[in-house]
Amino acid sequence: MDDAGFKHMDFLQCCKFAEGDSRILMTKMARDRLKLFAKEGDAGDAEEVELCKALAGGMEANVKAGMTKGAAWDAEFKTVYALADKVMERIMREGV
Repeated sequence: MDDAGFKHMDFLQCCKFAEGDSRILMTKMARDRLKLFAKEGDAGDAEEVELCKALAGGMEANVKAGMTKGAAWDAEFKTVYALADKVMERIMREGV
């Protein structure tokens, strides 16, 4: 670690550079699933579709209330992570 520039850093500080933040990947999965929902509608996993509808509806209401799209997405974080969880469950189920 001395040669990598981490000589005087705490071990946990070093870990931040070794591991990514899974929440970033989760939001990307939710974003991609929502895009697919916008393209294909009710196709696919029923639970994911319901979460996509809830997320799209919540975002639409937030935008109508004056939020930017980014702020509307952030405000719906619970649904975003719930959708990501369902996508991960499906992927793991299909992989087994």
